[in-house]
Amino acid sequence: MATDNTDLTEYDDPEGYDRENGLSGPDLDYYLDLARQVGGPALDLACGTGFLTIPFARLGLAMTGVDRAPAMLDHARRKAGALPIRWVLADCRALDLGERFRLVTLTGNAFQEFLTRADQEGLLGSVRRHLAPAGLFAFETRFPRASELLTPAALAGEWSEETPWRQYENARGQAITVSTAQRHDPLRQTVEYVIYQRWHEGARAEVRTERTTLRLVYPREMEALLHYNGLAIRDAYGDWDRRPLTGDSPRMIYVCGPRP
Repeated sequence: MATDNTDLTEYDDPEGYDRENGLSGPDLDYYLDLARQVGGPALDLACGTGFLTIPFARLGLAMTGVDRAPAMLDHARRKAGALPIRWVLADCRALDLGERFRLVTLTGNAFQEFLTRADQEGLLGSVRRHLAPAGLFAFETRFPRASELLTPAALAGEWSEETPWRQYENARGQAITVSTAQRHDPLRQTVEYVIYQRWHEGARAEVRTERTTLRLVYPREMEALLHYNGLAIRDAYGDWDRRPLTGDSPRMIYVCGPRP
């Protein structure tokens, strides 16, 4: 099974990525409120096309955005225009800017793309290295409730049937239908996905195929990961309205500070 996300084709089309995933929502509102409270300078890890980085800069925060996908950063620069944002092409697992930040963020469920313990520790080591003594690290990941995330076939370790997921409209006004197939590896706690994007060029059917693998992390596992990598949980929420984290939560949202 795939356990390496070094060649993520889903990030080759940043404009399509923005159209598919949107540029606003309750997640952005949550992080904007936090940024207003904490202030800058801020470091946005796995920043992509600037979903957080650009709105934070518009608030007046001194911003650094880091990503390892050149196409995503190029699109982010174009979107940002004259905003004074520093964009860094780098792997978040080995980042060392020699600076400290009041706020470090990681959104878009990007934590799930760090598939191994070494990957996770590399990421969290970078966070700890760049976090100011009174700074905060905020991020989220999906709650790993396999029975809701996975089909029966995927739970059994088999490929699921292709299942419709969502639709969006591309820059040319064409309707794009997105569907997925998946399989689960319970030992590695990963879900491997094949993602199909289908549309029509006149009467001709077209399809673009992407692959990715995501890691499921459980709440107690996350507590240990953060603790042993020098971070202390300040707040833990189950959704963007700051409701408490419970076994029924759709996601796990954490705000952490340096551990004494």
